[in-house]
Amino acid sequence: MVCLLQFLVVHALFTFTMTDTQIEQRTVIKFLVKSGKSLMDCWRQLQGVFGDQTISAKTVRVWAKKFSNGHEDVKDKKRPGRTRSACTAENIQKVQDAILQDRRATLSDLSEMTDVKRSSLHTIVK
Repeated sequence: MVCLLQFLVVHALFTFTMTDTQIEQRTVIKFLVKSGKSLMDCWRQLQGVFGDQTISAKTVRVWAKKFSNGHEDVKDKKRPGRTRSACTAENIQKVQDAILQDRRATLSDLSEMTDVKRSSLHTIVK
């Protein structure tokens, strides 16, 4: 069983993005639910594989219920709303260049230099 879990995790790594452990864990939950495992068994096995990055037991319950009711997709549905446009690669590069030009620049200075809003700079500079 552990080998199959490891296979599913590796498969999820190559099927999805390397950093999206939530999707990987949802793939494992889907498999375990379809195999008839209990919620606590699912969560314990996830903890054994993912350690500190394991999703909460409540989240396991939510996704297990979805998969039990016939839901097949492991990705979240698209949500309406404005997409984040400030944290683009171009803006990040602008901010990095501005910081290299003047390491003492404040967020206000960086905002003027790069035409990026101060509130967005908080996210980029982190």
